Amino acid sequence: MMQYSQYYEESLYPFQDKVLTILKDCGLPFYLTGGTAVSRGYLNHRYSDDLDFFVNNDTSFQAHVEKAVSAFVTAGFSIDFSESSSIYFTRLFLDRNKSGLNKNGLKIDFVNDIDVHFGDIKSTDVYYKTDSLRNILSNKYTALYRISVKDVIDICEISKNMSFNWKDIIDEANQKEAGTDLKEVVQIFASFGDDILESAKWVKTPDMEQLRKTISTVAFDMLNQQKNSLCS
Repeated sequence: MMQYSQYYEESLYPFQDKVLTILKDCGLPFYLTGGTAVSRGYLNHRYSDDLDFFVNNDTSFQAHVEKAVSAFVTAGFSIDFSESSSIYFTRLFLDRNKSGLNKNGLKIDFVNDIDVHFGDIKSTDVYYKTDSLRNILSNKYTALYRISVKDVIDICEISKNMSFNWKDIIDEANQKEAGTDLKEVVQIFASFGDDILESAKWVKTPDMEQLRKTISTVAFDMLNQQKNSLCS
């Protein structure tokens, strides 16, 4: 069986790169965000499956998506659309059940988000329009409700590499999604067992004891809405 690192580095990531090149050539305003932006654009800590592209309050969102889809068709990709798509959100799968990819192929989300964004869009090695770590961090904070270990891992890695105050991040998150309960979010953040943490698709598996300490530190800083103590 192919090791997952080989799958990402030899199959999925080259396919992602083809898609990213196509979108860049289209000149569309979408920026890459989410886990792939964090891992491939900045920190290289885990492997990531999906591509998440956002714009903010863009009245031409549907036209942008149609242009992207047309470019994918021209490139010869098969496309399946998710039934969950809406006027603000389109999910599609490229090359499902094709040789070399997993059964779902490459999942792509296009999102027309609210007009709230923090930090500057940057050019990174993965894409010329990549979201800021700061904006991704506040998104990851609100995303903890979906109870996914990848969000915990990404928050820890960002905390180790960026100076910030948790009060500011939480305030920014609440501007995007009101009604998050801090204590509940922290409880979710600290709830994952070692077996789940180890099951993440790490580029290099960390020492679990050290990761536990990192999670505890982040949880304490987050709960007390204080300066991130992992990065001065």
